[in-house]
Amino acid sequence: MTFPSTKRFTIDEYHHLIKLRFFHADDDIELIHAEIIEMANKTVTLPFFPDLSLYSLVFFLIFIK
Repeated sequence: MTFPSTKRFTIDEYHHLIKLRFFHADDDIELIHAEIIEMANKTVTLPFFPDLSLYSLVFFLIFIK
């Protein structure tokens, strides 16, 4: 029985795919340990702050008193 294997990319292959416009401009992807990983959305949808990013929220909660 054979199992499928994952494709491991080099940095040059990854950059070549970007130059070929293989990914969309709004794709949030990264090359991590030779695998192309789709990253999670970094925005938090709050009822009163719909455009507030997670980093802005953490900054607000920590540094604003």
